Amino acid sequence: MHKLQPKVSIITPLFNRQELIKETHQSVISQTYKNWEWIIVDDGSKDNSWKVIKSFAQKDNRIKIIERNRMPKGATTCRNIGLETAKGKYVMFLDSDDLLVDFCLEQRVEYMQTEHDKYSFLVFPISTFNKKSKTAQERYIFNLPRQENDINRFLQKDYPWQTSSSLFLREIIPKWNEKLPIYQDIDLHIHILSLRHNYRFVYTKPDVLLRDDVLEDRISSQSNFSLKVLYAKRDLLQDIWKYIKENNKDSKEVKQDFSIFADNFMINMLQSNNTDIFYRLVYSLWREEFYTTREAFKKIAILPVIDNALHYTPLPLPLRFVRKFLNWQKVDLNYHRLRDNTATIGTVLEKEYIASLK
Repeated sequence: MHKLQPKVSIITPLFNRQELIKETHQSVISQTYKNWEWIIVDDGSKDNSWKVIKSFAQKDNRIKIIERNRMPKGATTCRNIGLETAKGKYVMFLDSDDLLVDFCLEQRVEYMQTEHDKYSFLVFPISTFNKKSKTAQERYIFNLPRQENDINRFLQKDYPWQTSSSLFLREIIPKWNEKLPIYQDIDLHIHILSLRHNYRFVYTKPDVLLRDDVLEDRISSQSNFSLKVLYAKRDLLQDIWKYIKENNKDSKEVKQDFSIFADNFMINMLQSNNTDIFYRLVYSLWREEFYTTREAFKKIAILPVIDNALHYTPLPLPLRFVRKFLNWQKVDLNYHRLRDNTATIGTVLEKEYIASLK
């Protein structure tokens, strides 16, 4: 490790995790790298979480605790408050139920300094774990690089990394979108990637443990058809097209994958029978120059007809012909199964990955 040890800001949103935050705390204070600050922003917890983190801060002045003091409620607002407070040269995000391996910060800062900060952020491998998989023999790597554009991978739901995977230079991180109750990671990472910062994946030992069995209070477990989720999908699509339009509009591959991504989200809206959100989304994407007038008209005029036909009439061949005639954007012919390329997520055992490093 270099003698110069720049500060790392770790930012954690917290809501009703009075027990799990204790494990996360132990993983942070056990770091071999000592120049860090841990900013915990409480999102109005109803249990004893605030009392627990207050005791942490009283024992270690590197731990800063903040109560969310503005709306909207949610992890993204808490992360933005943490960013506004952060003093470190580098920033990483850590959820309140996940764990740092003891060498995490040392390893990440070492790589950033070895590269002389020519990268705006580095991406590190992390592992998933649960009550049944606590050792490297049983854990899985979250995901690994492929020879494919990472924006495309996010759009295909083959998420190449997770919130805790990266170490960022603080000044390059944009604000998290506080309107989104879900899909915040996709939004932030596509935003950062669209700005074309230099980054790379570091092939090294996994240094964060991502808990995959805590679902009871995560908004992602809500119904895909709730209004809150549908509006979030609409806002996400508008945001992503804005990022692509501003920085990557010339990429036919990115635009094609966004088209598939958008179409599948809109199928989900039609499945919910909420055509109003669907129409508004098509209109907004037309206004933002994603859809041509002809494409927008096709979707508004034809899609509900196809949807109703699939619900009430067994006409697979005529419907396939109609889709082909309309040059439909590669949507899966099984209309009610959304495209979800998650096959590479969580499929490589940690022990196999580590063996491949040798």
